[in-house]
Amino acid sequence: MRKLMNRVAIATLVLAALLPVASSAQTPMDELLRRAREALNNLEYERADSIARSLVTATGPGTRAYRTTGLQILAAALYPDEQWAQKPDSARKYLTQLVRLSPDVSMPDGVTWPGLDSLLEDARRRTFAVRLDAAGQDTILGVDGSVRVRVVATRPARFRLVAEPIDLAGTVVHLDSASGRVEMELAIPVFREDVRLLESGRYRLRVIADDPVSDLRTEDLMIATVVAPQLRRVSIPVVLDSTQLLPERSAPRRWRNGAIGMGLGFVTVLAGSVVGSSNELSGLGGDGRAYWMAGALATGAVLGALLDSGASLPENAEYNRGLHRGFAESVRDAQEENRRLRDTYRATVRYEEAGK
Repeated sequence: MRKLMNRVAIATLVLAALLPVASSAQTPMDELLRRAREALNNLEYERADSIARSLVTATGPGTRAYRTTGLQILAAALYPDEQWAQKPDSARKYLTQLVRLSPDVSMPDGVTWPGLDSLLEDARRRTFAVRLDAAGQDTILGVDGSVRVRVVATRPARFRLVAEPIDLAGTVVHLDSASGRVEMELAIPVFREDVRLLESGRYRLRVIADDPVSDLRTEDLMIATVVAPQLRRVSIPVVLDSTQLLPERSAPRRWRNGAIGMGLGFVTVLAGSVVGSSNELSGLGGDGRAYWMAGALATGAVLGALLDSGASLPENAEYNRGLHRGFAESVRDAQEENRRLRDTYRATVRYEEAGK
C-alpha cells in the first residue's frame, strides 16, 4: 500500500511539473512527460524510470526545466520512504546533477520526505555549483542604465559576469562582479562611463564563481542577444564664428589727425615768419615762439593720432552681445538635447539557454 502511495505521489509530481508546459504547444519533450505520467498512473515503475532517464539526458536549448523535472522524479523514485526500496547512492548521483543544474532547488511537496530532503542537502553541501538565472527579454533604459540578472550558488562565492562575443570580433567584456553571498544580482550595462561595452550581436553570457574557501571554480552560461543602437548625439558649438561680429568702434583716423596737426604746425611757422620783422623790432623773438608752438602742435597731433582708437559704435556692440547670447543658448540647447538622447536611449537583451 505504501508503495502504491509513493507512486501516486510521484505521479502527482509529474502532473504538477506538467502544468506550465500544458499551456504551450506540445513538443516531443511534452510527450515524454505525458508517457511518464501515464506509466506512473499504471504503476509501471520501470517504464516510468526509463522515460525519466530520457528527460535527464536531454540536451539543447530549452531543456533545463525538463531535465530538472526528470531528476526530481528519479531521485524520489530511487529514495522513497520505504527502506527496502531505497538506493541512496543512485539517488545521490541524480541529486548532485540536480544541484548542479539548479543550486537552490528543492523537492516538491507531496513526493518528498525528511530523508530525501536530508539527502538533497547533503548533495548540496558536497557540490559547488552556480546558476545564471535569466529568461525572456530585458530593456536597458538610458546610457547609464543596466539590467540585472540573478546568480545563485550552493555557497557564498565570488561572482564575475562576462560577455564573450559569438558573431562579433572582440575580446571578453567584463560586465560586473560581486561577492560574499549565496545569491546576488549582477548588472549588464551597454555603456560604462560613456564607453560602449556591448555592440549589437550575440554573446555567451557567462557567470564564473570562485569558492574563497576551497579555491574551486565553477560556471554557468546563457546566450544573450543584444540590440544596442548607436547613441545619437548633436554637435555642441565650440566657438562663435568671429566673422559674424561687427566692429564695436570705428576705424581710427591716425593719418588724418597727424596730417592736420602737421598742417597746423606748418601754418604756425609760416605765420611766425610773416610777422617776424615787427616782432624783432619790438624784441619779442616771434620766430622762436612760432617754431615752439608749431612743434607742440605737431607733437600733440602725433600723440593724438597714435592714441586714437576710433569712435564707439553702440549699435554694433549691442548686436554682438546678441550674437554671444545666441551662441550660449545654442550650446545649452545642444547639451540639453544630448542629455535627452542619453536618457531616452534604449537597448534590449534577450536570453536563451545555451545548448549543453
